Amino acid sequence: MVRARVFITQLKGWRRWLFCLAMGALTTAALPPLHAIPLLLISFPALIWLIQSSPRLRDALSAGWWFGFGHFTIGFYWLANAFLVDAARFAWLIPAAVLGLPALLALFPAIASALCWRIRRRGVAGVTFALLWTAMEWLRGHMLTGFPWNLIGYSWTFSDEISQLAATVGIYGLSLIALTVFGIPALLGDNGGFRLRLVPQIVAIAAAAAIWGYDYLRLAAAPRYESTGIIVRLVQANIPQADKWRADRREPNFRRFVELSKGDGGPRPRVIVWPETAVPFFLSREIGRRQAGRCGRASHCGVLRTHMVACVQVD
Repeated sequence: MVRARVFITQLKGWRRWLFCLAMGALTTAALPPLHAIPLLLISFPALIWLIQSSPRLRDALSAGWWFGFGHFTIGFYWLANAFLVDAARFAWLIPAAVLGLPALLALFPAIASALCWRIRRRGVAGVTFALLWTAMEWLRGHMLTGFPWNLIGYSWTFSDEISQLAATVGIYGLSLIALTVFGIPALLGDNGGFRLRLVPQIVAIAAAAAIWGYDYLRLAAAPRYESTGIIVRLVQANIPQADKWRADRREPNFRRFVELSKGDGGPRPRVIVWPETAVPFFLSREIGRRQAGRCGRASHCGVLRTHMVACVQVD
């Protein structure tokens, strides 16, 4: 690990930028659907070493920005699909979307890296980095962009046990845990004493194991039900993507979903599930349309972010 740190910190110029870009891209593989979470043991310690070894603030800022740019560029490749619906008119905007948005969002890890450089306490680098990155994730999700996509906490979704902790600490708490667990190994690259390098690793592993063990027991003790007795209807109108946002198709499309939701006279469902972007307006603000669709109270209409579907509860 010491040799790896020396090699990485000696990178200069475009090689340093390219390495940061690659480490950010590598981080994306830890998220769904790949769940290659061990890669975080490579990418985050490498970024921490680069931050610590930066001679100037702008070098740390640059390392964080290139890391974030690589991370978001790979993670947001799917944005191009929206511009291909009418490629003749909008395909030229793909570079601006696929590269422009990541360039903007990369400012958040860049700021976290710059603040971490300001503190530069090698013994707590992993924890400091985790706190600052998580704080920037929260800001990204609540301020300016309001775009909480590709949060590091989502890397835990492969584990039902650890994911249970989201009920207590939320997704940002899961990010903090991931960043701490996978950032602390950066200490192994230091030339400090054996105890200083090894003890934090043991504590981090023990903490992660304790969290997993507690939530495993919590899941094992949860009651099991054969059936809830709730009838759920899934509605898919198969409306072409090109017709979803046409002004002259708004009402016909909505009526199509309403008619399919009524079904063929069978048992009445308690919950009706529509796909994402089923309607091009906020259903919770459309009293008339809710009454037409018999959606019930506005408090029951919302978006389930995890699965990205619109859920409408019937009275």
